[in-house]
Order: sequence, then C-alpha cells, then structure tokens
Amino acid sequence: MSAIRYGILHDASDPSPLWELTWRSTIHEDHRTREVHPAQTVDKLRPELSALLAEGHVELYELDSSADSAVDPAAAGAAVADDENWIVPTESGRQVAYVVSLTDAGEDEFRRLVALHASA
Repeated sequence: MSAIRYGILHDASDPSPLWELTWRSTIHEDHRTREVHPAQTVDKLRPELSALLAEGHVELYELDSSADSAVDPAAAGAAVADDENWIVPTESGRQVAYVVSLTDAGEDEFRRLVALHASA
C-alpha cells in the first residue's frame, strides 16, 4: 500500500485544503497519539494526487466558492501542478484556494486501503 495514497485519501475523507496534504496527520485515541501519515513534500504528493484525480477518487473544489460542483479535470490538474496552490493563500497572495474531497469511488478505495492496513 502506498503511504502517500493512503494519506491523501485519509485527508480528503474530511475535505482538506490542498496545502494541508503536506502536513503531518495524527489521531488521538486511548490517551495516545498515533501518526496517520508523516509530513510530505509537494514533489512526493503531486504524482499520487494527480493519479487519484485521474482515477476519479478525489475532486478539487474552490475553497470559498458558492459553486457546488467540482473544478473540471483540466483545471484541477493545472491547480495541482501550480506550486502556489500548495501554499496557504495568506502566504502566497492567491485569491483562489482548493479543497480536496473524496468521491464515492474514493470512499470505496479508502475503505479498501484501511482494510489492507488493518490486516497487515
């Protein structure tokens, strides 16, 4: 199982801003902290996120948009390719920010990876 793929799907299960995918993710349970995935670089995340977009497992939405529909695939690919979109908007000066969210197929893929992880 790809830890990067798992981490992206985990973060997208609760729609997450694109830049947060690079952050370390932990869960606090039973008075312990468990790491879900370590911090990652954009260069490591970008190819897997692009693959997940192409496979229909995740979608991008504009963070502050009133639109209920995902960004079209070409625009999503361009957004992922642009390094500025991986930076918090207050630091980059961008007016548009993107959120990564699971599709129904992505929820199925995430459940499959969780089951693999549990049986390992």
